[in-house]
Amino acid sequence: MRTNAFIDIIVLFFCTLTAFPSLAATILVPTDQPTIQACLDSAEAGDECVVQEGTYYENVVWPDSDGIILRGTGPRTVIDGSGAGPVIVIEGAHGPATSILDLSVTLGYAGHEHGAGIRLVGSSPTIESVIVARNVSNLYMDGTGIYAIGGGPVIRQCVIQDNHGGYRGGGICLELCEGALVEGCLIRKNETASGWGFAYGAGI
Repeated sequence: MRTNAFIDIIVLFFCTLTAFPSLAATILVPTDQPTIQACLDSAEAGDECVVQEGTYYENVVWPDSDGIILRGTGPRTVIDGSGAGPVIVIEGAHGPATSILDLSVTLGYAGHEHGAGIRLVGSSPTIESVIVARNVSNLYMDGTGIYAIGGGPVIRQCVIQDNHGGYRGGGICLELCEGALVEGCLIRKNETASGWGFAYGAGI
């Protein structure tokens, strides 16, 4: 009887552990981590990187963990790509729990790969209340503001404006994106490569 009771207690203990998983963390930039990239690299699924107001000169590559949230404090939280490449790149099987919220993305450059502001490859994140502006693409690049291929991103309540250059989709280019949603967005003053008759889709 003692043995059975002991086993029951052990089973109950492990069931309790699985019923109450560890709580997600909130990591502040630059208080807890000095950069957005460092914050994302230190985060796990469900964690939230909260970026304080300011301009961060970074070209961010999203880590493999799904479900990380990157949240700014409004349009004055700015990620500036400095013309060095795409501002944010997310590749792989990320679902809608992976989120970019409440910030600005600017001055990215697409020289040899599509997507100057935000580039999504096979990913389906949520992008909400984000300003994507003043990004630039080389002549044959697509999706100067936001480029997505092979996923189903949700792009909601965003402002996509003043993105210039490229071949298709000065504001947004969605390629093979079954289930993608663009909702409640303001898309204005974007352009594809001026003077080239074969460039098209300046807005989306």
